[in-house]
Amino acid sequence: MRRIILLAIVGLVLPLALVSDFHLPAPRGLRGMVERAQAQGQFNQSPFADCSPNVIITDAHWIDKKNGNDIIRVGWQTVSQSACQNFSAQQSQPTGGLQGNFNGASPGFRAGYNVSVTVIRFLGGEDTGSASVGGSLLGSFTADVQVPRNHLSQPVSCKIQIRGSGSGFGSKQARITGSGLPSMQSGTQTSGPSSGSENFRPECLPNITITGLAYAQGSAGQKDSVTVTWTATQPVSPCLRILNFAVVVRLKRIVGGESAGSSSTDSNANSATVQVSGGKGQINNFEVVVNALAFSSNPINLSAGKTINL
Repeated sequence: MRRIILLAIVGLVLPLALVSDFHLPAPRGLRGMVERAQAQGQFNQSPFADCSPNVIITDAHWIDKKNGNDIIRVGWQTVSQSACQNFSAQQSQPTGGLQGNFNGASPGFRAGYNVSVTVIRFLGGEDTGSASVGGSLLGSFTADVQVPRNHLSQPVSCKIQIRGSGSGFGSKQARITGSGLPSMQSGTQTSGPSSGSENFRPECLPNITITGLAYAQGSAGQKDSVTVTWTATQPVSPCLRILNFAVVVRLKRIVGGESAGSSSTDSNANSATVQVSGGKGQINNFEVVVNALAFSSNPINLSAGKTINL
């Protein structure tokens, strides 16, 4: 008798389970855990999962009419599992590549969003408008989208599509300063975040160490040069990858002031020869800096869609 009842239950449940809209209820605690994991993207098993932010549309409502358009205010949040992406980039102010800003990139993460709203009207018909928002990668955002009133009836709901792209940049440097000709023996080495990258956690930035310095005095009409070698490792976090290195050499002379030169290499290099412009003469002290420049390896894709009643 028990076997017959069990077979009857299986025969009833199995067809329903094959229907996509039917789900056996989970226990309350398990359901909450599943919903939280889905919201946080914890089911994405990609090694770069923690660097793929989630865009969550939180609100959309009609606020006004302007110039014959409906104004729909859309709100959303962008969240990430990675603490490395919490640091927002500031407005770029190019400094020639010798400070914390390299080729127009400011340390931190930034993003741009396009918000499309399609209004569905009471008497039928749809109208669409869009707006753009730029700024930090993570946080809470709003956009006021103007939607034309091509169909003259009240809006009842709207379909929202958010598409965006983000990027990140951070840098760590090794620095040697000393007296006399540039050499490892006469210098003292330090390492730390480059200017502007101080707010990154240690695991978010590369590691770099200068391993060799070789000074060569230029002959008549030739510039002095310094060959710099180093070792570098990628950040522990996969959100940033080393793209290139920037090397700066400064020589302060007893007579003739300061001479300086710079060079850049790709991520596979471990040395560079820097020609130093400026005067000749005995060198009083020197400074050599190697910056490991790390960027998000691909554009950070951002997207969300939702239909909301107005």
